[in-house]
Amino acid sequence: METYKAAYRWTQEELLRSMQHHYQTNLRPSIVMAVNMFSILLAALSIFIFVADGLKSSAAVSAFLFVVFAIYWLFLRRTATKWWVSRGFNKRPDANALVEWEISEEKIKSQCEGLASSESQWKLFIKVVETNDGFLFYLQKNLFYWLPFSAFEQPEEIEKVKQFVKANGVQYVLTAG
Repeated sequence: METYKAAYRWTQEELLRSMQHHYQTNLRPSIVMAVNMFSILLAALSIFIFVADGLKSSAAVSAFLFVVFAIYWLFLRRTATKWWVSRGFNKRPDANALVEWEISEEKIKSQCEGLASSESQWKLFIKVVETNDGFLFYLQKNLFYWLPFSAFEQPEEIEKVKQFVKANGVQYVLTAG
């Protein structure tokens, strides 16, 4: 039985990277683009209302709120999301813990530096998403394990994991992001 090992530190950067890939996987780019365009149109319309009516009309309050939403969505959302996801990370018991994986065609074992360990069959996972930085192993739609490519010693091991995923009938998704 071929077994491949991977190990990495669960840092705040790994958390942010895994969440970024998760959001990119679950948010359709067309929806994000549509909201971006909608935000720009609302902001333009709001500015037109300000110029035409000033602050005299009741529409000015709504226009102001549209501008605030557009600024948030277009410029502040990513920074706010990073802050929200990473706040309190250093107080977590698993902060900076060593995460070790053993992956074979039959099962996956993982261990988090004295905090937890598990042994799972492949059928536990509903899908595995490959990003440009690593794998997201999904247990449910919004519950996943992160395994960065940097955790592997050899690039060939990454290819073997892909083969294991496919051989076990787990949905395999390749993303661009």
